[in-house]
Amino acid sequence: MVLQECKLIEIQVQTIEALLHETIDLYNIVRQVLRHICKCHDKKSRYMLSKSNFIQVIKNTPLISIDLIIENEEGKILLGKRVNEPAKNEWFVPGGRVFKDESLDTAFTRTTTSEIGITLKRDEVKFYGLYEHFYKNNVFNDNFSTHYIVLTHKFKVNEKDVKLNNQHEEYQWFTINKILKNSNVNKYTKDYFL
Repeated sequence: MVLQECKLIEIQVQTIEALLHETIDLYNIVRQVLRHICKCHDKKSRYMLSKSNFIQVIKNTPLISIDLIIENEEGKILLGKRVNEPAKNEWFVPGGRVFKDESLDTAFTRTTTSEIGITLKRDEVKFYGLYEHFYKNNVFNDNFSTHYIVLTHKFKVNEKDVKLNNQHEEYQWFTINKILKNSNVNKYTKDYFL
């Protein structure tokens, strides 16, 4: 009888230990998620400039950006119709700026995650080339130009894995021939395929 009670107590202790481990695992997951949220918020706050400071940056220096040439299984390229100047209402490849104090690797991963919902590392894709884009206007007005230094990368994705954001009015997959012939595709996007 004492032996049975000991085995029963041992089983109860093992059950409590298992529950405790699950609770600790859950606690660690929640803690990691909260740290990630705080870290992202802190980074975003640190990287974001006030409008007046950003205007001065655009007015006086080139912006560094990352463009993404994203190809689906059929060899079509993803383009988005821009909602902001410069190049508003033109079809353009997804991409984004590199923020102050942000490494190129971090900027690339942030850009792929925010633009297409797929987290990629820069060393997992092909560096396509270094380009320059010149616009007579800027995101705020027509009073001065915008100059971009663009690090362009190319990679293939499974189209069903892409989760698009609201940075563009709409998105479409284009053949290269359609990109080159469509008058609404931005000239700098066309340059990637000439």
